[in-house]
Amino acid sequence: MESGRKDASGPVTDELVLNDQGQPLQLDAPVLTARHCDGLSFSWLNEYTVEIRYPIPCAIDHFTNRWQRPSDVAAGHENPIEIILVRS
Repeated sequence: MESGRKDASGPVTDELVLNDQGQPLQLDAPVLTARHCDGLSFSWLNEYTVEIRYPIPCAIDHFTNRWQRPSDVAAGHENPIEIILVRS
């Protein structure tokens, strides 16, 4: 899920949140937070890899390169999602 928000203190902030399909949204832990990202995009390369593309002059404020599906953790599986960040 991608959301954009603007407050009085600055530019639009983009947040990318991964969520387990069929589970309640967990919006409090984005894998990416950035500013000035007109044209931010993402695509799944396979079941366990997502690629995020961002343009110049995007400013990345927060990024994490691994995410665990809550359903995998609950089942005792160690299959983290790898997140690849690519400047385009």
